[in-house]
Amino acid sequence: MFEVFLPDIDVQYPIGIKRTAGNAEYTVAISEIRHSSLGHATATVFLRIHLTNKPEGQNKIYFAASGVPLTRNGGLQGDITLALVAPYTFSLGNDINITLLGAMNDGAIAEGSTSATVTCDGFKQLQLSAEVEFAGNLIKPADGSATMKSQFQTVVSDWNDIVADISLSPFEVQGLSNWVFSVENAIIDLSETQSSPNMLFPNSYQSEFPDAELKAFWKGVFIRDFSVLLPKSLSANEGLTNFIRGQNVLIDEHGFSGALSASPIFGLNQGTAGGWPLSMDELMLKFDRNNLTDGRFVGQIKLPVSESPLKYTGLLSLPNNYALTVAITDTMNFDLWKAATVQLDANSSVSMAFNNENGTFVGKAVLHGTVGMNIGQTNDLAKVEEFEIYLSA
Repeated sequence: MFEVFLPDIDVQYPIGIKRTAGNAEYTVAISEIRHSSLGHATATVFLRIHLTNKPEGQNKIYFAASGVPLTRNGGLQGDITLALVAPYTFSLGNDINITLLGAMNDGAIAEGSTSATVTCDGFKQLQLSAEVEFAGNLIKPADGSATMKSQFQTVVSDWNDIVADISLSPFEVQGLSNWVFSVENAIIDLSETQSSPNMLFPNSYQSEFPDAELKAFWKGVFIRDFSVLLPKSLSANEGLTNFIRGQNVLIDEHGFSGALSASPIFGLNQGTAGGWPLSMDELMLKFDRNNLTDGRFVGQIKLPVSESPLKYTGLLSLPNNYALTVAITDTMNFDLWKAATVQLDANSSVSMAFNNENGTFVGKAVLHGTVGMNIGQTNDLAKVEEFEIYLSA
């Protein structure tokens, strides 16, 4: 319908067309009609999007164009492109800000700017160009930059149905330094009506929110495919692959959520920790709204005195805390003494401490027990009642 439209700027005799879809009201207004001596008429055209679910001061977006030709009947000719009057920022929670970008270049809309298309029938579509900024307590750039930012562009006919591909530069999750996430395929979902059909929500989300509500109203970034570069302290030797791949993680107003698991990652002679040969046979990371609810890795480790590997279990917690527990076997072969067998006592221990300052592991082994050694060319063993060995890396 037609109605008088009074935007927050000075116009003359505006006439507008208004329609409502969901929580968005679109009003197209024509004002400042001018006639030339040749009988041509031009006007200034405005579009106001009023978002009824946003607080006052954040609920209106304006677009405009001047010198728009009018038909002899006073209507608009074809599609009219309007420029964004001023950048508009809205938020998902407290930690994700989204800004619509707009700029002019010699009187024309600059490439990569947000604009709107209207016709004689009213609002038609939006050409969105937006910047997304993530707070540092969610994710942070892997290159050390101060703030994690990204951009997306898309065309929509409904403000309530924004879903677009988005590119993200490599990042780290807050509290987990040097685990670098590289995104291969991601979308930003700002829609009130749909979500990606492949989206998987964490169990905690499904227990707290009805499934239909999740799919309709969830907003955030859904990362479909990504890889993680392991930290140097837990990586294979130089020249070998240190990436693992994963799928389906979320970044929203609650934080970073998703799971990552892989096996095997690298073999016993392909990696080191604190200078001791180490394998990573399995890895599991599980995040729930920026809480690491499960962080563990298992494999084998070798001591400098023996080729007999020992099994270890590693636990990871935030921020950047590692704990490695090494299982001591009853017997080992000690190459140091060319020993046939070594019987370890229960008070033997092997530990790995992580140094956050330089990002390395420091190994320590305290071994107690008895050793049987070959004598001459025979298979007879000489028993040494006890021994102590202190090893450090």
